[in-house]
Order: sequence, then structure tokens, then C-alpha cells
Amino acid sequence: GLGPKGGEMVAEALLKSSNKLEVISVPRNRLENDGFIAFAKVFNQMKSFKVIEMYQNFCKKEGMAAVIQSLSSNEDLHTVHIHDNWLTDQETIDILCDYLMNAKSLTSLNLSDCKIKGINVFQIIRALSLNPHKTIESIYLNYEEIERTKTF
Repeated sequence: GLGPKGGEMVAEALLKSSNKLEVISVPRNRLENDGFIAFAKVFNQMKSFKVIEMYQNFCKKEGMAAVIQSLSSNEDLHTVHIHDNWLTDQETIDILCDYLMNAKSLTSLNLSDCKIKGINVFQIIRALSLNPHKTIESIYLNYEEIERTKTF
């Protein structure tokens, strides 16, 4: 895979480009936090993405927070697949929920296997239900840490 440095190099090249990309798919590249932070800058600058697929990249708090914050820069974004990374920090969950409550075009969200605790899964579902645009068609939360007695 690209690794963090390779991800930074690709992101730097994209930042210098005048192209407006609509799809980015960089799964299984071990981008980690540094690679995610670099791509978040691309998402913020281009503002043209419709599909973002960045799953299985061993990304944790800082990288996830950066990418999730950058999603709102892309109003036509309809697919976000960032599963099999870490989404365990309350601050990052709050950033995600803010995005989900206001996303205008999101139809598909995959957060499976992100080690999300039960109450945070509930927060995510609630945020989606509060979105006035009601565009979501599919959400994947497989393999999360949900226990009915602690969650609801």
C-alpha cells in the first residue's frame, strides 16, 4: 500500500492540480493519521467529491477527525465509506454527528468495524434521523460494540 508518506505525496500532487475530482478510493493502503490528514486538505480544497472510500487504513482519532470535518466541504457527497478504521473518541463522534445532521446529499454511509461503542451508535442513528434532508438510503454499522442494556 501507499503508507502514510505515499498518501501524503498523492495528496500533495492533488492539491497542486487544477482538476476537480468526484471520486477517491484509497482502501487498504495503511494511510494512518498522516495520510488521512493530507487527504482531508484535498477534500477541503477541491470541494467536488461525491464518493469517498478510505476503508482499512489503520486510521485513528486525529486522521478520522480531519477527514470527517472535511466532508461538509463537499455538498454533493453521497457516499462515505470509512469503515475498518478507529472511531472511538467522543470528540470525533460529535464531529461526525454534526456532519450527519446537516449532510445534504449523503445516501450511503459505511462505518462498520470502527469499534464504535453502543451509545455512540445510538448518537449516530439519532443524528441521521435529525437530518432534514432525509437522503440516507443505506448505513452499515456491522461489528460494532453494541449491548442493548447499555445502549437503549
